[in-house]
Amino acid sequence: MALATLPLLAGIKDINNQFNAQNIGQARICYDDQIKNGGTYHLGALTACFYNYPSAQKKSWMQEVERYYDQAARDQFKAYIIEALANQPDPIPFTVKWDKTSKGITRTYNPYTICIGPEYPPPMESALAERRERKP
Repeated sequence: MALATLPLLAGIKDINNQFNAQNIGQARICYDDQIKNGGTYHLGALTACFYNYPSAQKKSWMQEVERYYDQAARDQFKAYIIEALANQPDPIPFTVKWDKTSKGITRTYNPYTICIGPEYPPPMESALAERRERKP
């Protein structure tokens, strides 16, 4: 991710927080809102919705996602997210893990984990709120 915008964007903790057992229902609501009436879910949009990003922050976040993930990677990542969120009767909580031993974008079960290979740079580890608290 670009150094100038990194401190202003979601970190790995933020990304995983929105998809944990406690919050997966809200993530599903964000997903449903995006696809209703024939809409399309774009990778990154759930995070922007879940954390209620203002438009400038959402735009930066979405640009960073497009910058660092090629179309094939975005499509695969989205497919795994949709698979978990659209599960019936309930969405499946999951974790996203940036893993140096993975290749590309893969998924494992038990627990449901989306693994991102080293060819895709991870966001910052810390949560955005933690970084804001550290500012002088």
